Amino acid sequence: MGTSEEKKELETQGKRSVQDYLSFGYLYLLGLGIIHDVIFYSFLDINILSYSTVIDVLLSPVNYLVSNKIIPIAIIVALFLIFLLQKVVGKLAEKEKKKFLEKGIEPKLDTKLSKFIKRNFFISTAAIGVFSMYLGAGVGGGLKISSSIKKKEIKMLHKIYFTDNEVVKARVIGNNTEYLFYVIDGETTVSISPIQSNIKKIENLLHD
Repeated sequence: MGTSEEKKELETQGKRSVQDYLSFGYLYLLGLGIIHDVIFYSFLDINILSYSTVIDVLLSPVNYLVSNKIIPIAIIVALFLIFLLQKVVGKLAEKEKKKFLEKGIEPKLDTKLSKFIKRNFFISTAAIGVFSMYLGAGVGGGLKISSSIKKKEIKMLHKIYFTDNEVVKARVIGNNTEYLFYVIDGETTVSISPIQSNIKKIENLLHD
């Protein structure tokens, strides 16, 4: 029975298409994007989900990936290194297996667990790595911004122009399709303003 079940499992996994993996991957990133945003904004005493639309939630993993040019590059490099590691581990395992066979010992490497690890090493390792990155960015980024705001050490990098002609020097923390999250110069709390029919433009003061 066990052999028959394993064969069925292998056949099922073999039928998984690229589309299936892309779908699973997106759902995984979607969950991580939500976790990242919830953790990050929780340090700022903001329940981000109450200000988010369905579109914001669906775009959350993409927004994080494009928020910094270094992030996608780091992911690509990490995936490449994981791929190389998988190749090295595979070759070492084959060498060890040959040594056992030369001594007339049949290595017990064909357990269900070992097969699963061998087939899914890249995906499992990549999933853990990306999870650590999203979680670390949410906790680290939230703590850093929160501490800087409370100590009034956060740099004001933007000038926000409102439709009522009010202009404030501020630091934009983030935004979604409907709201802008920012800290006004001299304040220790995050302000939240609707974007539509309220904010005229945002000027970048990075080079001032």
